[in-house]
Amino acid sequence: MGEGFRQFIDAFDDVETCRSKCRIDDFILKRYQPQVEAYVKLAAKLPRDRANLGFISIADNPGQILKKGAMACSCKRCEHIGDAVIALDAARNMRLEHTDNSFNHLCPSIGQPHQQHPSAVQVVKIGSEEKP
Repeated sequence: MGEGFRQFIDAFDDVETCRSKCRIDDFILKRYQPQVEAYVKLAAKLPRDRANLGFISIADNPGQILKKGAMACSCKRCEHIGDAVIALDAARNMRLEHTDNSFNHLCPSIGQPHQQHPSAVQVVKIGSEEKP
């Protein structure tokens, strides 16, 4: 089992091979380019406060891909755009349920129905406040 796990880790860490098989550049630069451009424009207009920083950070990464092209795509950059990928690829006839504030910006601008729920921390805090 140890050798199999080592092979898995080595394959997972081989970002060059993984990137050669990845099509995130097509997703951002072709399939959803107008929506990504809208994210970048919206992020530029928002105040840099606590409510907006998550979205601004997310929008900056695909914005860099729009500027620099497919070569700007990397596994490292991708780990920062997961919420945008989820929102963009969600079925528009379904509501996206979330706890992350970034979806409050990601969803309305593309017409994606969504509903924010309290985070686990908020639920625990509310529950502890209700106890005498």
